Amino acid sequence: APQTRCHTHHVRLYGLRCLQATVAELKKKFAGLKKAYYPSRQRLTMPPAPGQTSGAALDNSKKLSEYGLKDGSVVHFKDLGPQVGQAFLP
Repeated sequence: APQTRCHTHHVRLYGLRCLQATVAELKKKFAGLKKAYYPSRQRLTMPPAPGQTSGAALDNSKKLSEYGLKDGSVVHFKDLGPQVGQAFLP
């Protein structure tokens, strides 16, 4: 079977208004800038701790500030690829 490639990017956060946004709001904003990356296709995580390969996933309902993120902090964005709705599943 062919392997799919996942794309991971670093997203740097700027401004206090951004930090008061929820993770879901950040995903919507990112989708507005990059149409291919609609919110259900995005996974945002904290940077991995030393010795770890990935960081903790960010909960859509939480504010970015609840994770201790500050102006200039970085979160990791991963493209999950196209998501199939349940209506299309057998």
